[in-house]
Amino acid sequence: MIPLMPNELEYLCRVRELHISDEFIFPEGDGFRYRTFNQKVKSAAKAIGLDPAKYHTHSLRATAATNTYYACFDSRKVQALLGHTTVEMTEKYIHHIRDAEHLRSSREELIGKLSS
Repeated sequence: MIPLMPNELEYLCRVRELHISDEFIFPEGDGFRYRTFNQKVKSAAKAIGLDPAKYHTHSLRATAATNTYYACFDSRKVQALLGHTTVEMTEKYIHHIRDAEHLRSSREELIGKLSS
């Protein structure tokens, strides 16, 4: 789950109201620009004392990729979701994938020991 600032929720609702038939969430035109939304995310981060350089709309995609990976532990499924041509690109989006792999293998080992 990603908590949203009130302004961020407002902007996402505005995107929904556009009834975009395009494959992109942040298309140019219709008075809505990616740069504007990205700047709002950075401003919100700065307003609550965070480093705005670390926050951007693209990080939402990485968070979604990471959360999906933790739910299924399958890089190929996440790759299909993101539309990447290589799993290596997808793995760049998944935060702490090595830690996740260790957790997955430890969990499988524990389940194996418990079921023996």
